Amino acid sequence: VIKAAEDSALQYMNFMNVIFAAQKQNILIDACVLESDSGLLQQACDITGGLYLKVLQIPSLLQYLL
Repeated sequence: VIKAAEDSALQYMNFMNVIFAAQKQNILIDACVLESDSGLLQQACDITGGLYLKVLQIPSLLQYLL
């Protein structure tokens, strides 16, 4: 998941259902956040065992992803 927008409270329950479904099927969720931190994506990564990365400088994004 690459995120460049704020978390939406309206989507919280739907996204949590996706997270728990991924956990149940042993699917890792990795997140790359471009602007502000995301508590929801941090939870998703923690619950599924994935990685959470906050990119501090957007021009460096390619280096992070390689």
